[in-house]
Amino acid sequence: MTAWSARDKTSSRRGRLVIPETAMRRLVEDATGTVTASCAAILLLTLIAAPLLLHTANIDPDRIGARCLTFFAGAAILPAARQYRHTAARRLLRAAGLACWLWLVAFEISDLTSTWTTWGPVVVTLLGAISLAAAVATGRGWRSVWWSRKAEVAESLTGALAFASTVVASGLFRALWEMTS
Repeated sequence: MTAWSARDKTSSRRGRLVIPETAMRRLVEDATGTVTASCAAILLLTLIAAPLLLHTANIDPDRIGARCLTFFAGAAILPAARQYRHTAARRLLRAAGLACWLWLVAFEISDLTSTWTTWGPVVVTLLGAISLAAAVATGRGWRSVWWSRKAEVAESLTGALAFASTVVASGLFRALWEMTS
């Protein structure tokens, strides 16, 4: 149901279009449920798929692709959250993007030496501070045209890179490489 199909029929000759409040409330409630459910499904999928992808990538080219895919998927989901005015949807999408990055950090820490384990939290904290500053700035995208454009470019670029890294993460690149050598 859309706002156009929810209009009332009037008895007047000119036929003013009036949408009843009950129909609009029902429309908003249904749309809210759909958006919340889809964002919850995205969160659930990233919580399950990211560690499975990172765990099953054993060969170096596949491992590089899996790490790129996880990073870029998280980076694409985070700015997508800014488009929703619905608070629950925004929070679920931000949690999904951060879940990708947290799984990536967890798998990276397990592969690091003791020197990197010492410096890793420092680097991650600095990157987190930069990401937080960028998130606050792009969160104002609906108020600032400049930030909105920057966030759209970032979202499109990271989405394209995530899609491109699927070729490497899936093992297709490695399979083609092995066929030709």
